[in-house]
Amino acid sequence: MGNHIDGVYLKKQIKQAGYTLDEFYKELGIAKTTFYYYRIGARPIPHKLRQRIEELLQCPFQKFLKPEQESTLMLLPLEQPQPAHQCFIPMPAPAERSHLL
Repeated sequence: MGNHIDGVYLKKQIKQAGYTLDEFYKELGIAKTTFYYYRIGARPIPHKLRQRIEELLQCPFQKFLKPEQESTLMLLPLEQPQPAHQCFIPMPAPAERSHLL
């Protein structure tokens, strides 16, 4: 994933520049959904688009970027450690599975 845009700060700057969100997207020549993907970091933002945003808002693009976020994945310890063989559901023998096919 790429950088994420600080949407709150961006919206504030768009309004201060005198645009509605729809007007701003139209000025950029992109769909609202496309900008959403840029904003969440799902797609890289093209350099020309970054330059256009800077021109429209009279603000360096770097000000709109959030710092890279750390993963929120947490591994929780088991209450009581279990042997690996107790962590899996046993599969029926092949003869017992024939009715499942």
